[in-house]
Amino acid sequence: MPSLLSLSTPFLPENPSLEETCTPLKNTAPSILKTHSNLVSLDNLLKRSDIWQASQQNTQQTAQQHAISTGYAKLDAILHYRGWPLNALTEILVAQQHIGEIALILPSIAKKMKSGGALYLIEPPFNPYAPAWLNAGIDINQMFIIKSCQEQDWLWASEQVMGNKGVACCLFWPPKDHLSNKILKRLQLASKQGSPLNFIFRQSSVTNQSSPASLRLMLRASSKLEIEVIKQQGGWSGQCTSIHFSKNKYGDEK
Repeated sequence: MPSLLSLSTPFLPENPSLEETCTPLKNTAPSILKTHSNLVSLDNLLKRSDIWQASQQNTQQTAQQHAISTGYAKLDAILHYRGWPLNALTEILVAQQHIGEIALILPSIAKKMKSGGALYLIEPPFNPYAPAWLNAGIDINQMFIIKSCQEQDWLWASEQVMGNKGVACCLFWPPKDHLSNKILKRLQLASKQGSPLNFIFRQSSVTNQSSPASLRLMLRASSKLEIEVIKQQGGWSGQCTSIHFSKNKYGDEK
């Protein structure tokens, strides 16, 4: 078990006769319709939240229902719903750690926690630097760290936390770079159940691996934090932007 730490149609016959193959449509249509009577109507399908239409207008109200602002106007501008997707899995890919990946998400975490709920970090590869989290407006009394030793425990803990409606945000780092598509689908499903904000951090070496995550970003370090959209539900990929951070905003200790 993981440990928990707190920081405070029918077929034709084989040899049909001409008469058989020329059966009037009016005699067969009713049976075909009857066979498919249990199918979901197109109108009902288009009402589903996970179905996006190219003609769909991305209004401010729609955006607020699907996302929360990242806190950075340049990043919001390249995201389909103008922010981090809610009740979804966001995958952040990095070539190396400590390049600003935590600072990138701190504003939205702080905003979400003000509405109530805890923050969980599962298997973080660093010790959180409390002053930076406090400066970002994070209530560290509602901040928890889960440490586990085995992949099975990590997956169990991640699903349990994301499925809890009392959680505001979940950040997690997998115990190994490669995750099977089955595990990723389980995580994406869990992200829809409870915690609004869910971020998984992985190495950039898995960029070409398919992923069910609603949003995938690639981060690169330079004089600024370079950000590229690898995938986003309902929107285009390939957009890039950059953000500059001051060192005291990284939120972790190397």
